[in-house]
Amino acid sequence: MWRVKLTSKNQITVPKAIREYLKLKAGDQLQFIISKNGGVVVNANTLDIKDVVGMFNYKATKKKTSIRDMDLAIAKRMRTKYGKELKNSKLIK
Repeated sequence: MWRVKLTSKNQITVPKAIREYLKLKAGDQLQFIISKNGGVVVNANTLDIKDVVGMFNYKATKKKTSIRDMDLAIAKRMRTKYGKELKNSKLIK
């Protein structure tokens, strides 16, 4: 766990270990998500072109996807990608 201090200009410095883990560079954006229980999840909005290759190379189905289905898919991916870090967290169930 890392503790950061909010400056008088409402800024924080992201600890080096976190920057390296998330592969952050100057200018990258972070997304803060407030969960229903008051916790906060921070996501890095870093996207490399290699991550997008083939993303849209599929046939769309006629089935509509609900917001709930999307939320469940996102939660499943979060558990898969960050499961070890979130194992004891109440943010994602």
